[in-house]
Amino acid sequence: MMITSDSLFDKKDFRKHVVLHGGVHEACDATSLFCQVYTIQGAVPASHYLSYKTGTVVLKGGYVYVCMLGLVGRPYVFHLYLVCDNSNLQRISCSNMYTEPRMTA
Repeated sequence: MMITSDSLFDKKDFRKHVVLHGGVHEACDATSLFCQVYTIQGAVPASHYLSYKTGTVVLKGGYVYVCMLGLVGRPYVFHLYLVCDNSNLQRISCSNMYTEPRMTA
């Protein structure tokens, strides 16, 4: 999985506030994005993630772009937790283990 840092985050602030856990590495993607990305790889997904010291993402825009390149025949799950202005926690999950789109509240 690759998470771009060019269009969403101020690079200086992002690198200063992010903590990389497990198999997370900073790289340059030369295939489609042509920018700085963070690759997340590893056998146990709960051990490989990005977290923020400040607790906030510090987005400049109103969107998040995640490019996922999964291995063929291997399941993947991606969770994005968002805290809205009214302090409601929203979780968006993407996976190839679901047979149809679904939404839970």
